[in-house]
Amino acid sequence: MTAVSVLVTGASGFLGSHLARRLVADGARVHALVRRGSSLERISDVLASIHPIEADLQDQGGLDRALAAARPRVVFHAAGFTGGRDWRDPADAAPLEQSFDVNVTGTLRLLLAVCRQAPDARVVRIGGLEEYGGGALPYREHQREAPVSAYSASQTAATHLAEMFHHRFGVSVVTLRPALVYGPTQATRFFVPALIAACLANGRFAVTAADHTRDIVYVDDVVDACVRAGAADGVAGERINVGTGHEWRLRDLTDLIVRLAGGNPAIAFGTEERPTSNLARLVCDPSLAKRLLGWQAVTSIETGLTKTIAWYRGTPSHSFSR
Repeated sequence: MTAVSVLVTGASGFLGSHLARRLVADGARVHALVRRGSSLERISDVLASIHPIEADLQDQGGLDRALAAARPRVVFHAAGFTGGRDWRDPADAAPLEQSFDVNVTGTLRLLLAVCRQAPDARVVRIGGLEEYGGGALPYREHQREAPVSAYSASQTAATHLAEMFHHRFGVSVVTLRPALVYGPTQATRFFVPALIAACLANGRFAVTAADHTRDIVYVDDVVDACVRAGAADGVAGERINVGTGHEWRLRDLTDLIVRLAGGNPAIAFGTEERPTSNLARLVCDPSLAKRLLGWQAVTSIETGLTKTIAWYRGTPSHSFSR
């Protein structure tokens, strides 16, 4: 990525900020698409090396101008709305509508801007394993999706939309489907940082079900997959799982985090307080990523958690909203 012009959507978010930081370190010319009023705290340490562009995924004209200004060779589309994971009330369709407005219509507008302003750019889009929903395990890329939430339904629709742009207009787009991503700066409403915060504060922590399992992958490994997807040949039109292929029982993961973080949190199994799809198991076959990208997760769970815990321990009062 040295001297390559790239555009990162969602650069102020969890995954996008780690990706932007890695691209700066690699010597890329990084343009960050940020919404008006977004906090840039996550990328404050590299902001001097980034070119922020204020634009919204709902603003077609703004996206066209952003792509024309950045002239990117690679677009990393990490922006998205995750609030639809816990939508349960049909009487209140707002989370469903926002999921589709941002994740589907926003992706549509971005792809239109790419076609108009940067038709030769590679687009690396971030989806998720939840798109497979209740499908056969381990998830493999070309099985039929079975979304189980407003979020996963919108991501599945965006995946097919992106693939239509590839087949119809030749857009070089690849969709990555990460497993459960964790690492420093993640919002404390998600499982791993919420449990770490409970350990550090000796607070209460609720776990949906002790025997539910998750494939969990460290954020730096996911970023590495993104960068490889931005440069690899022969991946246009593909969807690629990004995970470890290993399932962690939530009880075992909880015990490990408590052991590494210390403290005396009050663990309550069988309750639910975080956004969740209620899937009993979530694990992928990551062999296609190894074959097409030369990628595999290299960060052990102990190493990743130790780094993550150290970050939260160093910023005890810090909490990101998204």
